[in-house]
Amino acid sequence: MLKERFLGLSLHSNGSSRVGGRAPEAVLGMAEFRPGSRFLLLLAGADFPELNGKDLSIMLDEGFLPTDEDTIYPRIGIRCFLHAPSPESLDASTILDSIANGSLVPATEGDSWFVKIGGEPVLIQREDYYFSAVTGAGYEFYFQVDENGFPDGFVLEDYPLNYGGLYIYAKFDAGGKVEEVVAGFTQF
Repeated sequence: MLKERFLGLSLHSNGSSRVGGRAPEAVLGMAEFRPGSRFLLLLAGADFPELNGKDLSIMLDEGFLPTDEDTIYPRIGIRCFLHAPSPESLDASTILDSIANGSLVPATEGDSWFVKIGGEPVLIQREDYYFSAVTGAGYEFYFQVDENGFPDGFVLEDYPLNYGGLYIYAKFDAGGKVEEVVAGFTQF
């Protein structure tokens, strides 16, 4: 199990791990990429040793709504992409217009956080059906996104997850490196 870490958001900064903006160029060329998808966040392999040098990007499918039925693995309208480090693309159609751009930064103790890595997930709803399929498929909790951690001024329109959370799961090798990543579920 990964050591528990908490990350906040720094508005309009340009760190390697980021939220908002355009999708990385590498994602656009992947077979799993769906045109019309919107970029949510990127964990840079340089910042997260368990990614073994790869970056992890998360995209919301076109039309994804956290209130619809496609919110639980395996029918979740959110894609996770492990890919080589890549610059931000020039494709403005991948921008999630409802949020600003920012960088993930270590959260100081007592501050609100946007991403929690490792440990146990902090669930909004505790029903087993949320995580039974993803854990039954052999995935373990990796990290979660909590929209309560958006700083003032970051959300420009509606909250992408309805002021909720996104729970990401992964398969790890014997050395604790990420081999595969999937979106497990959203809650609000």
